Amino acid sequence: MRARAQGWGWLAPIAMSATTFAGSAQFAALSVLGAGGTVAAAVAAALLLNARYGPIGSSSDPPALLRFNLLRA
Repeated sequence: MRARAQGWGWLAPIAMSATTFAGSAQFAALSVLGAGGTVAAAVAAALLLNARYGPIGSSSDPPALLRFNLLRA
């Protein structure tokens, strides 16, 4: 709804929902672009907000790091 209010049409919100995991990243990207920021700044904001799920996920399932050989003894 907020994207439509800023005149994005119908395709942009669907693309954002399909490619962006965190809803907060969608709001951040929309805010950056709505304020006249660059696409690079919007993508950086979305990536940083989505990156927080890596440590959160690995802390809830540490053996997953070993299964994917991300942690070596």
